[in-house]
Order: sequence, then C-alpha cells, then structure tokens
Amino acid sequence: ANYPNVDFLPYAIENLPVDKTFDVVFCMNAINHVSDIQKGYENLSKLLKPGGKLIISIDAHNHSFFKYLFRVIKADILHPCQYDLNEYSTFLKQRKLNILTIKKLNSAFFFSYYLQVAEKAA
Repeated sequence: ANYPNVDFLPYAIENLPVDKTFDVVFCMNAINHVSDIQKGYENLSKLLKPGGKLIISIDAHNHSFFKYLFRVIKADILHPCQYDLNEYSTFLKQRKLNILTIKKLNSAFFFSYYLQVAEKAA
C-alpha cells in the first residue's frame, strides 16, 4: 500500500514468473545468492521491456586466487556464486543488455560492491 507504483515479486530469481515486463527492474545484492545464476540473469532480462533498465548490485571478487579457492572449498556458504566484475558484466552482455554504468560503491579485501545499470535493446 505504501508503494502503489511498485510491483514486488516474492520469488527466488530463478523461479520468477516472466509473464509481465517492466521499465525498470532492481536486483539489489541478491544475484550472487542464487542456485542458478544463468537462469537468474535470464529471468531478469526477460522481465525487461525493450529499452528497460536493469539496476543490479553485486559483490565481485577482487582476486582470482580467492575466487577459485572459494569455489573449490565452498568457504562462503552465503554466496554460492563466486565471480569477478568481468564475469558479472559478461552475464549481462550474453543477454544483449547494454551496460550503461558500473560504479564501485564499496571496497574490501576479498570483494568490492558494485552497482551495474544495463539497458535492454529497444
């Protein structure tokens, strides 16, 4: 009721119904928590109208060594997806989303926190 022009979708990203499209889709600090990141990005892309924007925030690895180590030993159970900024950008590009902006919001040793804004081709 407090957000009359907003649709909240209470689903796992991999299970989102894609029967509706939106001008803007926000995915804030969630994509690296999914069980199937490819399906997650695919569903987010399908939710966009032509010319629609995806605003997504991510924790991206700063060091290849630790990225691969975390993948092998599953050291970070809260983040099943372990990727760097280039890999996250590739997920967008594979879905024909044009990256408009990448902004580093915070930096730490293992991860930096980024905001990506991408647009679906019209």
